[in-house]
Amino acid sequence: ILVIQKTMNRTRIYVFLGNSNQLVDMMTTMDGMQLFAKGEYLVISADMLTYSAKVSNKYLWRAEKPGNVRTCTELPGNFEKRSRSLLMIVASEPHKSFENFTHKVREYTQKEPFFFKQPSLFDQFVKYVSIYAAYLYDSVQLYAWALDKLLKEEQRHRPLTSDVIRDVASNGTKIIQTIINNRTYHSIAGATIKIDEHGDSEGNFSVLALKKVQYEEANFSCPFRLLPVAHFQMSQPQNTNDTSQHRNDDIPEFKLSKVGSSIDWAGTDRPMDEPSCGFMNEHCTKDDTHIMSMVVAGILALILFCAGVITMSIYRKWKIELEIEGLLWKIDPGDIKG
Repeated sequence: ILVIQKTMNRTRIYVFLGNSNQLVDMMTTMDGMQLFAKGEYLVISADMLTYSAKVSNKYLWRAEKPGNVRTCTELPGNFEKRSRSLLMIVASEPHKSFENFTHKVREYTQKEPFFFKQPSLFDQFVKYVSIYAAYLYDSVQLYAWALDKLLKEEQRHRPLTSDVIRDVASNGTKIIQTIINNRTYHSIAGATIKIDEHGDSEGNFSVLALKKVQYEEANFSCPFRLLPVAHFQMSQPQNTNDTSQHRNDDIPEFKLSKVGSSIDWAGTDRPMDEPSCGFMNEHCTKDDTHIMSMVVAGILALILFCAGVITMSIYRKWKIELEIEGLLWKIDPGDIKG
């Protein structure tokens, strides 16, 4: 609370890094301070876990909800306003064909040389396969593809002996450069990944925002859900042979997932990182007429004050003279007795 109170007057967009429960607590606190009432504040958070529609609601409310709450709109504060003020960045959900890959992973990990047998007690549960299994598979596939390409090129000049194959396979620099020159590869997760000239692959991330889609679970429902609305895409270089451009300039572009789609903001428009006139009104020039009006008002106030002082002085002098003049007409009681 203290951090928000110290920064709320000089900040509009918060970037939060932490677990989902801490995120919910922060959003609830900001909602209690009425920061989301006008849609001026935005919270952006990131999670390296892969998106799943089943668990995406953990960013909106805690798992241990109050027992008397039956819908998300009954949660404390303005649920819709604060939820529309949140954008989540998560690893994109794999393609549906990824299920076939995970099935094969479960199958082969039980065989030689792994022997990761699943106890019969847990037969009713499906073993979870991490997305990192896909990353490992992609790396082996890329290495095998690059090695095969280099061996075919080498075969044109000399026979492929065991020594030649060993030399080519151990030349990591040439293999990596072959992968980089290919620029793109199709991941087993279903996405087409681009590689830049430095060997960095673009992350496959999605942006989640609140959408009006019904959610149902046991004794609880919500008319809203967090769904993917946008993603990040690396811009295609105009000249692939030009390596003079700094890597810091290669910033991924923010693109909406569907043409014509939009993000439903808490206010009338998206929150700005800074008010148009600045936090302290430093970007807006003051009008001279405003200053002149203040000067004129000050002068008039001074004249009115002086006129009031003079009027009071004249009134008091007149009143004193009137009292003195009245005393001159009084008859001394001694003169009447005499």
